[in-house]
Amino acid sequence: MNFEVTELAVGRGATSVLTGLSFELKAGELVGLIGPNGSGKTSLLRALAGLDAPQKGQLPAASLEPPHQRRKILAFLPQLAPPAPSYSVRDFILMGSDEPLRWRAESSALQRADEALHATDLHPLADRSCDRLSGGEYRRTLLAATLAQGASVLLLDEPCAGLDLPHAALVMDHLNNWLQGQRERRALVAMHDLNLAAQFCDRVFLLGQNQLMGQDTPHRVLTPELLDRAFGPGLSCFEHPVSGQRVILAKVAR
Repeated sequence: MNFEVTELAVGRGATSVLTGLSFELKAGELVGLIGPNGSGKTSLLRALAGLDAPQKGQLPAASLEPPHQRRKILAFLPQLAPPAPSYSVRDFILMGSDEPLRWRAESSALQRADEALHATDLHPLADRSCDRLSGGEYRRTLLAATLAQGASVLLLDEPCAGLDLPHAALVMDHLNNWLQGQRERRALVAMHDLNLAAQFCDRVFLLGQNQLMGQDTPHRVLTPELLDRAFGPGLSCFEHPVSGQRVILAKVAR
């Protein structure tokens, strides 16, 4: 399965937010989608998920499938969470795992829901009502429901928002493990934490100035030159003395 876009333009109404986007999500890849606020991360994900029509260009074939077919290929986690329902965590995740309107959950759906519970460290909360969770716990529940859907392409808009660092790292680590489970899996993850992107992503797509400014490994994209162009001269980069990972910090006078 190819997941490729060509000369894509997305926006709000008649206003283009991003133009000239051409890239491919490769099998087995975890790709971080980064850029300043308003750079178009959510607009791009919604177009790829088949929710908003692009202004121009070619979407992947999977994005154009009817909804009942599309959900078997694409799973989308929105940035803005719906109000927490009164369902238990387990039941909420199972609703994401199983086919809509099925009278009784299939065994494969039950297995996916249970795996998602463990992957997001929610098994101890499985019987708690979603409307009694903390913000971070509910965010993990939404992610678990997305993972349990069984799709081969994940489009995640800020899955680590509101999570403490250990749970954010757990989520990113599980996404890497999930990608190894089947050959055709791939994930595009919008994120603001540049250090998480540097640590866990195979590639990063840097958005800024209405375009895709860079698409390569974190080490080649998270450079002072590109970050200055995208975010302005407020960030500094250096190599971690132990891991060699690129580290990004804000320049703050103290």
